Amino acid sequence: MMSTSPSESDTAMLRQPLGPDGRTVRRPRRLATPVVEEFVDQIVGGEIPPGSPLPREAALCEHFGVSRTVIREVLKVLEQKGLLQVHNGKGAWTTERDSWNLLDPLVLSARVRHDENLGFLSHLVTVRMALEAEMAAQAAVVATDEQIAELGELLSELAYAMGDVQRYVALDIRFHDALMRASGNELGRTIVLAIIEKAHAYPRYGAAELDHVRRSQPGHTAVYEALIARDPERAMRAVRDHIGGAAMLRSP
Repeated sequence: MMSTSPSESDTAMLRQPLGPDGRTVRRPRRLATPVVEEFVDQIVGGEIPPGSPLPREAALCEHFGVSRTVIREVLKVLEQKGLLQVHNGKGAWTTERDSWNLLDPLVLSARVRHDENLGFLSHLVTVRMALEAEMAAQAAVVATDEQIAELGELLSELAYAMGDVQRYVALDIRFHDALMRASGNELGRTIVLAIIEKAHAYPRYGAAELDHVRRSQPGHTAVYEALIARDPERAMRAVRDHIGGAAMLRSP
């Protein structure tokens, strides 16, 4: 059974929120979501290492200013994300990294945010390249004429937007999304879009510049021409070259 009298050591591992004056701020009572987000950030960021026992239930209630019902919901959600193992009556422990559900939006976002050596970026690029190259090959076979025409229109818009980096990046995402939709692979498209979204959210992964835009545009053209030719092998190579080259250009 968990003790009902939390000790100071129970909450030592938990980050204390600070106000503008540098003093500790008492959290208002709130629902589970912000508590889940804070735990995800601390676990994935390494502040709470794998194999660590979480503080007792009563200590968590006091620290976060929430009820036992909310804390139990938080623990359940964290367990579903693969970050905790909960044993009824015995407590909860953080899991090893290979148990984390990296397809979960919160976990993936935190993993990107705490990618200090940018090794995770390499994994993201590898996964994206493999999935999107396969989808491009499929699109070369199954895409409708209308879908290929849409890609052609986006290619023209990209050419006109080369002087506006922000607009170009937005159109770039639309171009790749249209390519993946044309393949019919819904699962692959969902995974790749999540990867793109998280990578673009963090400028330290390498912000696009005008030179990147100019050197990236021929890759879009090569992909489009491969689809026009209905050549799956050529489409696959074009996507690999394009994504790999863009990643090298933008790598910090």
